[in-house]
Amino acid sequence: MSTILAIVLFLGALLVYICILGLVQYLLCRLTPPWPGLIIPVLSGIGSVTLSLLFLFNLAAFSLPAVLMSLLLLVLLNLPTAVYIVIYHITRRRLQERDEVERMNLQDL
Repeated sequence: MSTILAIVLFLGALLVYICILGLVQYLLCRLTPPWPGLIIPVLSGIGSVTLSLLFLFNLAAFSLPAVLMSLLLLVLLNLPTAVYIVIYHITRRRLQERDEVERMNLQDL
């Protein structure tokens, strides 16, 4: 019973951590230069690739199930990376549209 509670608490804390990083990602994407919005997705991608490679290389045999589990781990760990990239593209697109509207309004004056 206590292991189930520990797993639920760990997953809840992980979800809160990912949500906080999503909020930070949104705030970084709103900055004028585009590169700060790419920091979190790049770090998340590097971390997921590193963890999946560590998992693969720490296994004794490079059997098909080990490789498939490593690929599954890579896909699961890259889900937050995909969410961060979607946040980046949506936020940057909205900022570009807003800038275009402001330019058109200035030209109309």
